Formats: sequence, C-alpha cells, structure tokens
Amino acid sequence: MNRIFLLITLLYLVSCNSEPENNQTKDTTINQNNYSKDSIISRGTFLTDKELEYIKTSDRYIEYFKHPTHNDFKIPIDQQEKDSLMALERLMKEILKDAHFIDGQINLETLFEEEGFGRIDGLNMSKDSLNVFYTTKNLFFYYFMNDTINFLNQLNSRDLEKIFNGAFMTDAAIYNLTSLKFNTKSNIRAYGMAGVETNGDVVEPPNYIYVFLADDKYVYMVQKGINVKLTEIKECKAIYDSLISLNGDISDVEQRAWNKHCECYQQKFKNESQYDYIKKQMEYIEKYLEH
Repeated sequence: MNRIFLLITLLYLVSCNSEPENNQTKDTTINQNNYSKDSIISRGTFLTDKELEYIKTSDRYIEYFKHPTHNDFKIPIDQQEKDSLMALERLMKEILKDAHFIDGQINLETLFEEEGFGRIDGLNMSKDSLNVFYTTKNLFFYYFMNDTINFLNQLNSRDLEKIFNGAFMTDAAIYNLTSLKFNTKSNIRAYGMAGVETNGDVVEPPNYIYVFLADDKYVYMVQKGINVKLTEIKECKAIYDSLISLNGDISDVEQRAWNKHCECYQQKFKNESQYDYIKKQMEYIEKYLEH
C-alpha cells in the first residue's frame, strides 16, 4: 500500500527541524526471512497473514474509491465507504486483539485520496482525556517503509514530528517544539514530544503533549491537550516577528519565520520553568502506556 502522501512530502519542506536526513536507499521487500527478533530496535519486514490480508483489502478499497460507482443494489457511495471502513476495522481489531486496548475504532477517516486519507493503519480511542492510537510494529514500519525511519532507538525530532502527524493529524499539521527520549526497560522504546497543532499562521506555545511507546509487538501513541496556559517565549516570538516583516514571497517568508520560531523553542523551552509541568505529564503518560 502506498503510504507516502503529499503530507509527508510537505513535512520535509515545512518541518520545524533542520537535521540532516539519511538518503540511503532502503530495501522495502516484505520477506519473512528478513524478520529479526531485534525488531524492537530496527525494522522488521515480515507481515503476518492477518496483516497482509488487511493491507490487500485496504489497497483494493482505495483503488475502487478512485472511481466509485453505485453497485447493483444502488447503495450510495458514502454508505459503501462507511461499510468498507467498518470491514477494515473488523480486520484490524482481530490483528490487535492482544494489545493493551480493546475498544478502538479504525484510524482511517476516508478511503478517498482527494480527501486527504493517509493516516497510519491502526485503531484509535479516547480514554481518560487521552487520544490513544495503537497498531502493530510491523504495520508501523510498513507505513514508513519508504521513509528514513528504520530504528526505534534512534528517532530524532523530525521523525517524531512525522510519526505523530501520521497518527493524529486532522485539518492542521503537528509541529515539534521540544522532545525527549525516556529511559525504559530493554524491550521498550519511548519518546515524548510537546507540539503545536496549527496551520502555521498563528505563533503559539505548545498546545498538545505526545508520547510514543513501542514494545516487542505493538506501537502505542497518545495525544493529550495541554490544559494550562503556557507563556510564549518572548525571544522566539521576536525572531518570528522580525522575519515575517521581511519582503519576499509570502509563503517562503512565513515558512522561514515559522521554522526559526520552532528551532528557537527546541533550543530554549527545556530551560523554562513551565517545561517541568510538560515533562511530568509526558512521564505520567509513558508510565500509563508501559503498564
């Protein structure tokens, strides 16, 4: 299934991060012989029979909805899409029946390409003020198989930004303003991120907390709204204001100003007293997922 969409491409252009990317060509072959018991750290290219059935079914639906028609029973196209999503949800629930959570709904919002489908395949649910997403590690790596995400113990700021966009993005993009890696048990990889969900036209401090955790088989992510008002870092706001006032193509100017604002946050936010509250929230969520 092609999981590299316009959104992921655009993230390279408007990302808050300026870290160099590894452009090495990747092997995207799905081969059982390539499966590694150490895939908690690195990519596993083996898909189970149930995962492969889900992928093939999803691909078939996506291809159909490129040129949908009323079928012999005159079922409206929107109802056909709803039925197709429910069929995928049943398959995904069977795949994830042994995960920590059991009441999730399909993470895909649509099967129409022009309407912006492209979230990571899995289930999501709301629980205790948390927006929870979960999937298998195989499906997670399959989604990013044409990307630079190969090792779960080496996720950088840009990787986290792309991962959380893949799980949670709706009408606005998610930008990384600060992130950290947790010290965990040997079979766990976990990260926290404070980000802002925005269209990029408003400068503001973090408004969401994100946590990523992977164990031997599953990947879990959480999005939680920040319920206290954070103060904008004046220096970062000043950098944005100074750049946005420059002449030039407005989209280029806004992008550069926004990127510099994000870079400023990544450098300075951990020195702010308000970061302690954010870090404690991340740690609480990480422990919640781990247990």
